[in-house]
Amino acid sequence: PKGDQIAWFSDAGGKGYQLMIANQDGLSKPRSMSIGDSKMAWEPTWSPDGNTIAFVDDQPRIRIIDIASGNIKTADVGGNNLERGNMNITWSPDSKWLAYSKTADNNFRGIHIWSTKDGVIHKITNDFADAVAPSWDRDGKHLYFLASTDYALGSGWANTSSMTANPEYAVYVVNLKKDDPSPFIPKSDEESVEEEKSDDQTESKSKKKKKADSKKEADEETKSVSVTIDFANIDRRTMPLSLPVRNYSFIVSGASGSVFIGERIPNARGYKVHKYDLEKREAKEFASGVNQMSVSADGKQVLVQINDAWTVAASSDANPDGGKAVQVNLRMQLDRSKEWQQMFDEAWRYERDYFYDPAMHGRDWDAVYEKYAPLVPF
Repeated sequence: PKGDQIAWFSDAGGKGYQLMIANQDGLSKPRSMSIGDSKMAWEPTWSPDGNTIAFVDDQPRIRIIDIASGNIKTADVGGNNLERGNMNITWSPDSKWLAYSKTADNNFRGIHIWSTKDGVIHKITNDFADAVAPSWDRDGKHLYFLASTDYALGSGWANTSSMTANPEYAVYVVNLKKDDPSPFIPKSDEESVEEEKSDDQTESKSKKKKKADSKKEADEETKSVSVTIDFANIDRRTMPLSLPVRNYSFIVSGASGSVFIGERIPNARGYKVHKYDLEKREAKEFASGVNQMSVSADGKQVLVQINDAWTVAASSDANPDGGKAVQVNLRMQLDRSKEWQQMFDEAWRYERDYFYDPAMHGRDWDAVYEKYAPLVPF
């Protein structure tokens, strides 16, 4: 989150997956950390304060690892194995809450929030809507998510009825505190009358406004956001954004008060990304043909892949056209013999860890490894 380190999972040690942390310049040796009894892991997600990383393992459990001590605890357990790497975990701006989606018994997903303080879990969405993609507004006052109320056929993923399902989603925003005003309270339509001013007065007013705006931006950078959530009657403070119901797939929060929404367009490559301004109550197209997109930890920069080109732009921009192109020219040195060994080891571990019979039908799995490992070089 500070831009100085990168985290990922790797089985480079040959004994299973570990959490790897390294400086972003790539010049130092990565630090490896055990992920406990987790066999595999997905979605490494830094807390904004940089002290912990949340991830989803093969159980699938949401696990929290303390970077300093290496201690691991379980926040929650997913509803089914399809959620491996697909629980949409995301930290609140103050690192005190973790939001995620979880499948219920009816195969509908719901948005849950876990508290780091007491470990209590709260579900904030309705049981009869499929809700996914939670995203915290950086103002600490709002949470966005997608939800569909016509998901029914899509819930039966293992039968043919789901083949014709085409659920559409609406975008919702939650007022986290009960005393905060709705972002959609009616605005006055009364016209304001301003007295005519001289050019000098106008210029002076413009300078004062620029100074005030600069001070506001500086204050926002230095102030710390504290997230308070009133869970009682939170459904009464869940409101749809003024957007049509469509085939939305993801949400990424931008700068405070703004959010990016990815929409799948039929027969089109990539997503159409809309940028919604909560204060203005409107969305405008940000980019089309987007394959991947992410926002920096401070919300100021956005990285987008459009077709095969990567661009870094300011999240406050109307579109990424004026951004800086990122030239990607990656190469790797490949040792075929080591690659074959890794493939063999991983396949052996997969069978050991995921075979439906823990007793492996009576086979000595270590003996199986010793028998076939000598054949790898050939």
